[in-house]
This record gives sequence, C-alpha cells and structure tokens, in this order.
Amino acid sequence: RLRLYNLSGYSTLSGVSILITGAASGIGKALAQHLFLNENANLLLADINLQGLDELKAELQKQRNQGSIKIFEVDISSETSVQMLVSGLKDSSIDILINNAGIVGVGTFESTPINDLQRIIDVNLMGTIRLTHAILPFVLQSKKPSIITITSAAGYVAAPGLSAYSASKFGLTGFMDSLRAELKGRAQVCTVSPAFIRTDLAQNATNKDADPAKQKMDQFLQEKGDDPITVVRSVVKALKKNRKRVLVNGQAKFLYYLNKFAPWLSTIFINLMYNALKKEGIISE
Repeated sequence: RLRLYNLSGYSTLSGVSILITGAASGIGKALAQHLFLNENANLLLADINLQGLDELKAELQKQRNQGSIKIFEVDISSETSVQMLVSGLKDSSIDILINNAGIVGVGTFESTPINDLQRIIDVNLMGTIRLTHAILPFVLQSKKPSIITITSAAGYVAAPGLSAYSASKFGLTGFMDSLRAELKGRAQVCTVSPAFIRTDLAQNATNKDADPAKQKMDQFLQEKGDDPITVVRSVVKALKKNRKRVLVNGQAKFLYYLNKFAPWLSTIFINLMYNALKKEGIISE
C-alpha cells in the first residue's frame, strides 16, 4: 500500500538518522560537524577515505559523547563497494540520504584524457545514481524520507573547461527532477546547488599532469568561494522547509537567473569568465 510522508518538513533533526557521502572532507565534513554537534542527528558517514572518516568520528565524539556515528569505506563508482555498504547497513535505519561525494577535472575537453572524463562521470553521476538506488529502500522505510543531492551551478549553466564535471551535474539535476516526480508524496527529493565554495575539490582533481592549474584553481576557490557552512545551512533549511530546489549563494542565484531570463547574456558572461580563467592559468589547455 502506498504510504505518503509528512509534507511539513522536519521540525527538528535531533535523533534523525542521516547518511552522508563524501563525508571525510569539504562540504561533507562540514555537514557532518553541524548535523551532529548542532542538530543532534545520528550519522552514517561514507567516503573512500577511511582514515579521514576515522579522524572525523573521533573529533566529533570528543565534542559530543552522545549520539551515534557509524563510518563506512565506500567507492560509489564501484557496484561491489556499494553492495558491501548495503550489507553493512542491514540493521541500520536511514531517514535522510545526502548525496555529496564528487570529484572534478581541471582542463579543456581536448586536453583531458578520456579515462579522467570517464572517472568524473562514474563518480559524480553514475556513483550517485548507484548509491541512491541501493539506499532508497532504506530511506523509504522512514516516516519522513528525504533525499538531498549536492549539485552545482555547473548543473544548469554550462561550464567550459569543466566539461565532464558540468555534464555530470546537469545529469544529476535531471535525475533528481525525474526521481522527485516518481516519488511525489512518498519522499522529499531536493537539489542543493552552490557555485564557488572553499573546499579541497580542486586539490583532488583527476588531472595528474595539471598541478599548476589545480593549485591556481584551489587558490581561486579559497579566495572567491563561500564558506561550506553556507551549503550546510541551505541543506538544513531545505529539510525543515521541505524544499525541492535550493540555490545556495549569490553566485549560484546570479548564474541561474541570468541563464533563465537572458541566455544570450549568460553565454557572453560565461565566455568572458572562461577566458579570464584561462589567462590566469586556472583552466589548463
């Protein structure tokens, strides 16, 4: 029998069980810190970096000795790894899934090896789809099931120099819109889209031969990006207000509405930005 969930959103996240992917660093780590320490949620943290998860768990439990934290080493691009995660979750309840794991490549489409392009799609798009497919049965058992996916402004405005990354984020936007339509009345499905955020995303870019560009991109994010807490606040607000889509910061809102209402002007702006990033060496050729 079809069971509809409470459409009012969460009044509190205290005691709620939340699975976060890509939790060892960046936005995922900021989410874990806030949700555990400030919202009193119970966490299931997944990442390919097990050491990072161990350190984060110890840090959080040192500051709050109540609540539950479980950690899982998982590569979401691997079906075997995801199924091992599912096996480890047998006795767990999950109210909220936050899809955050992702990688980026720095460079033009022509200069990027096909294996790097494939890896970005495998992790960002297929990895998220794979993980969501595996975890959905757990989430739908909740009285208030929610699926939040961290996408990007590059998921609705084409980002030259980030072709595979942009393609993966466009794909995630379409995937979540489709899933939302399918699960209408059964679960909250929300995309949270930031623009530039101060994380180590560029440091972990797939390009092995583009260190100067990676360093310049990282410097750009540290100088121009917003604090990850802006994404965290947007996620919490989305859960409590039962939002479907959230544009996180001013940069994301500007790009979205410019592209929506003046696409010709958006194209000019994106090309100017792309040329500026190439000139600064942030995008390698």
